[in-house]
Amino acid sequence: MKRLTKEATKIKDVLSSNKIADVKVPELLDYVTLKFQLHRSAFEERSEHILSKIDKPVKELFEKTGLTAEDIDQVEILGGGLRVPRVHELIKEATGKSELMVHLNGDEAMSFGSSFIASNSSSSFKVRKVYLTHHPSFDYRVEITPLVEMEETDLEDSEITYKKDFTLFKQSDYLGFKKTISMSYDRNMLIKVFAVWSCGHEEHLADYTLDGIEKIATNEIALKEGSTKPKLTLSFELSRSHILKITKADAKIDEL
Repeated sequence: MKRLTKEATKIKDVLSSNKIADVKVPELLDYVTLKFQLHRSAFEERSEHILSKIDKPVKELFEKTGLTAEDIDQVEILGGGLRVPRVHELIKEATGKSELMVHLNGDEAMSFGSSFIASNSSSSFKVRKVYLTHHPSFDYRVEITPLVEMEETDLEDSEITYKKDFTLFKQSDYLGFKKTISMSYDRNMLIKVFAVWSCGHEEHLADYTLDGIEKIATNEIALKEGSTKPKLTLSFELSRSHILKITKADAKIDEL
């Protein structure tokens, strides 16, 4: 199988510059040599199940960003598979471009770029700053409720809205972004995070608990006449690994 895979890769490279390739694998089985001619058209036909997926990332790009082919100035291509002529044709059709740019070494560019991005994300390396624009694959919906369930009558009579449900990060935001939200809250808190895909499917990602809020709300200063309810400030960060983290939680009480 290893020999067959190696030969198949070689034939793919040959068909990238020639319309016909001679295939020969000696002693593939005992006393059996695989030998035939393969035309590029036959190769493309048998690879259609893979080639048909090429325009999908381009369509997703236009859908998520709201851009059109007219908004794209140039298309830079890289990677070994891009040497296949049919791949070029499909990318041109998907992007509406008559010419594709090739300024980078296709065999090295992705590894080189990944190394720079990884170095930028670590404090152990000092390298030239590389800015990566990367959007999340889904929306992040946050649901906030009291850690201990409250009676419906208590929820209705309170001046504080205890149940909160909102989208914190959208697909149009960027990975690495930080956001801060503020609210009045005097109960220990349960924070649930959900992923919301474009198709409407939701997936529960994580739960966070803040259990020191009630202690603050019942201390001596908070119980003084004229003191406000605790004002809670939560800082969130969406990492480049798609992980939503609470980086800081502050509670403040104002004395009138």
